[in-house]
Amino acid sequence: MSTLSTVVQRNGGFVAAIGVALLVLAFTVGPSMTLLMLGALIGLGVVAAAVMVPTVALGLMVASEFANASGVLAQLPVSVYMALLGLCGLSAVVGLSRKRYRARIRPGWWIPASLLLAYLVTLIPSAVLSQDPASTTTSLSDSLKDLVFVVIVSLLLQMSGRPWWTIVAILVPLAFISILTALSEYVVGNNVTFGGFSTIQSDAGADIAAARHSGPLPDPNFWGRFLILGLPFGLASVTRSLNRRNWMELLFSGGATFAILLGIYLTQSRGTMLAAGLAVVVWIIAAGPRIRRRAFFLAPLSLLILLLPGIGDRLLTLTQTVSSAPDYSADQSLTERGNVGDVAFGVFKANPLFGTGPGSFANVMTHYAPLTNAGPTGDITATHNLYLEILSESGIVGMAGWAILVIGMLVLAYNATVRLAGSFPDARGGRLTRATGAAGIAAIVGFSAASIFLHLAYSRTFLFVCALIGYMYTVARTDRELSRPGPRRATNRARKAFAFASAVTVLTAVAATVVGATLVGVLARQTYVATSELTLQATGAGYPGYAMDVRRRVATLPAYASVIQAGGANQETTVIADPTRGVMTVTAVGSSPAEAIQRRDAIVTNAPNAIKQSSLDAVYNVVTVSVGDVTEKRAVDGTTLRIVLLATAGEIALVLFLCGRIRREERRRGVWLI
Repeated sequence: MSTLSTVVQRNGGFVAAIGVALLVLAFTVGPSMTLLMLGALIGLGVVAAAVMVPTVALGLMVASEFANASGVLAQLPVSVYMALLGLCGLSAVVGLSRKRYRARIRPGWWIPASLLLAYLVTLIPSAVLSQDPASTTTSLSDSLKDLVFVVIVSLLLQMSGRPWWTIVAILVPLAFISILTALSEYVVGNNVTFGGFSTIQSDAGADIAAARHSGPLPDPNFWGRFLILGLPFGLASVTRSLNRRNWMELLFSGGATFAILLGIYLTQSRGTMLAAGLAVVVWIIAAGPRIRRRAFFLAPLSLLILLLPGIGDRLLTLTQTVSSAPDYSADQSLTERGNVGDVAFGVFKANPLFGTGPGSFANVMTHYAPLTNAGPTGDITATHNLYLEILSESGIVGMAGWAILVIGMLVLAYNATVRLAGSFPDARGGRLTRATGAAGIAAIVGFSAASIFLHLAYSRTFLFVCALIGYMYTVARTDRELSRPGPRRATNRARKAFAFASAVTVLTAVAATVVGATLVGVLARQTYVATSELTLQATGAGYPGYAMDVRRRVATLPAYASVIQAGGANQETTVIADPTRGVMTVTAVGSSPAEAIQRRDAIVTNAPNAIKQSSLDAVYNVVTVSVGDVTEKRAVDGTTLRIVLLATAGEIALVLFLCGRIRREERRRGVWLI
């Protein structure tokens, strides 16, 4: 007799009694009160199940975090996150009191929490010397809560022992919300937020093909980082379904993975697209030869994907960060983020060892910005770069702690992956596979790559992946089936393959750097740059004190800079306002020093006439603050960058071809050549 039949026989009468009682209530007190009572009963049932069954508690926490339910439902009187954390903590305590669950806890379950604790310890000196104690206190409080979160989740993962159900709990909210964003974009015309789970940041951006959807978050870039963490586990689930030949599972896992990819596309985030591509490549490499062979035949699809509107053309806008194009023609978000990065690096240079204190950058940047000579930052108060954030706030010591955390997790994921190389690829008995270990590696790499463009926020999804990697490591280390001769040989082959891949990666990176640097040096144009700084001087009309305060009224200088810029006929000259310093910088580029000076002076000379023609000279006059020397600069345009990218891609293809020949020779001779 099936388990379902047994459950129905044992509890059918109880369920029928509840149904009759609800029916009576519907006729006596009304349907609204009945539905409320029904909801309360269901809620109590879920809470009871979560307390008694660790898998339920873990699934609720995972789904809530990857859906950012606590952020969407922030208006509730009780924090969703704190309520679930308390529920999961209670479930962990109840599980520890029961021999059945306590026996499942494997040695080493605490390693992810210890790595996080090591990072937090490195923050202590910077916290003691913080230049913004209030923000640092808040940041450390959140970090301690994250430590408790990792401990509880690690215990629940051990006691649950159902990793594939946990992966389903990751995929379901990510895929469902991605579907909502697609419905918003293509069906309802972006007029519905679906309760706050499908929001739109904006419909503006360089070469975007859709509105920038941010799901349950206020920023599509951070939502993209959520999706990157889930994408490799979706691929692992697809692989498991194919090997099991279970078409219902394949329909779910394939549909969820496709929905996640669609969600990544609808973020229209360049950093997300690049990091997602890197995560997929890393997963393919680490998941084993069978998957690599399959991926080889699907590789041409990647070229077709780049041709889609909003992908290839949007990625090419990143060339503006290193090209000689004038700043006014570049993507404003790229320019402002680059300037904030300059400020963060200036903060780090001023406080290299311990930084200014965790969580302090937003408040100290106004002090350091004038000292770094950075350009305008707009309303951005975060570094938008995790590594610059750590360096500026915690210094070299804090960065060392973060390196311990990330490298430690990669080592755990590597050990789990090579150990699981001897497991069955169809996950017999619910066991983990090499593809899931590879997903852990890819998720960490993808998160780290995406964090080049993002600061550390919504960290619990990343920390959950760390806890999941720790669980996979303990399972792989303690599974006796993997110690048999056959699996052990597979593990040894996987270690050699990883060593070979590491050597190839280093060789490819060195060769690509040499090729790219050589082409840039040969193809870059020699140009000359002349600069001058202007400011606004109050005429005395109106309220002189109010007029002189241009630094605090951040819109004034950019408005005048735009007018002066529009008055210049040459697009090789830019006028960039910096309200923090109170100046407008005129930058002219020419093929000779004389040409650069002539273009700069033309803008400076025409500036008073430009603001007069716009009737803006009643309150301000334009005066010159300083005139800079002419400097030399190697200019790189978009065409040059495209040539460099194509040549680098060709070099990578050549290296991979040679490596394939080496591997075939290895198999023929039975000797490990590299």
